[in-house]
Amino acid sequence: MCIGVCDAASRCGWGLRPADGKLRRMSRNSNGEVNWGRDPGAVPDGYPDGNFKQVMHDSVMTSANVRKVEGALIEVLVDADRGLLAFRVNGGLLLQALAGFPRGSPLRPWASLKYDTEWEEGDCVTLSSWRVLEKSRIVVGRGGQSVRQWVKS
Repeated sequence: MCIGVCDAASRCGWGLRPADGKLRRMSRNSNGEVNWGRDPGAVPDGYPDGNFKQVMHDSVMTSANVRKVEGALIEVLVDADRGLLAFRVNGGLLLQALAGFPRGSPLRPWASLKYDTEWEEGDCVTLSSWRVLEKSRIVVGRGGQSVRQWVKS
């Protein structure tokens, strides 16, 4: 599972993989086939790669209980003026994940329940936003259980 943003064309996505705390980059070619981040040429011109960057570290992962993803509240924060992507898990520390997005580049909320060969039946993600691309919260659930919805802060 990866949670983050994708480019306006939905060809390339950058997301936090809560299971290991790393940033993953995935893309699709013109035929719609998924590239699980192994092809550095799949990054749109002028955009950062960041694939496999360690965003979360053990002390953060422990306090955020990220290894147990079910029910986790993951905030995705984009600063379009500065070209930054950051995450916050369960109200914890703000974690800068990636810099170098073109200034003002259109990014949209994005999640992938499948990462390479891993996914579990019943996994679910709820995307909800306060202001599109300023601050979105994504709540992770499993097995169709209800999950917490956006609470405007």
